[in-house]
This record gives sequence, structure tokens and C-alpha cells, in this order.
Amino acid sequence: MRFLKAGEFSSSFVINVDAEFSKMMIGNDLLSEKISDPDSIFKTELLRLLRRSCEMDGEDKSRTQKINEFKNSLKQLQIGGRELANFISALRIIRFLDREVKYLNAY
Repeated sequence: MRFLKAGEFSSSFVINVDAEFSKMMIGNDLLSEKISDPDSIFKTELLRLLRRSCEMDGEDKSRTQKINEFKNSLKQLQIGGRELANFISALRIIRFLDREVKYLNAY
């Protein structure tokens, strides 16, 4: 949540992760019979979405470092199979809490 709170990444990241990965799922299961290497696809797509949602200017070391820090934080939620649905749910909760904190701090 600290990455969203600091304004380093757009909260639309969660919406984009949800949209992209829900296409690869039926219910709570990845379409692993149709996707040869779901973990590799997940890692690649996650990195792409992180790069797009990073709101830091430029292509310098600090931007790359922040992207890697956020990626490593997300890795702690270990992805694979049915856990993808739980991962997306956790991101939705983080986004909700981020919105609520911003709302409370506004008053």
C-alpha cells in the first residue's frame, strides 16, 4: 500500500491487473491447460503493468528500483493456480484501503 500511498504508482494498477488476469481464469482457476507457462506469463505481464502504472518520471535507476521493490513486495503474495484469485482480491482490498486513507486524510 505504501507504493500507492506515496503516489509512485497509479491505483489503476489494480484495475489493470484484474482486467488482464481475469481473461486467463475460469472461476478461480488459471487456464493452465491452454497456457503452457502461466508463471512466466504472470511475471512478464505483472512487470509490464508495473512499468505502465509507475508515475515517476524518466527511465533512471530510481524508477527501475521502485518498480523492482513493488514487484518483490507483490511476489510475497506467491502466485500460481488458484492463488491468483486470492492475489487479485488482496490487491482490491489494498486499493480500497488506499482510497479510504486518502478520504480520511482529506478531512
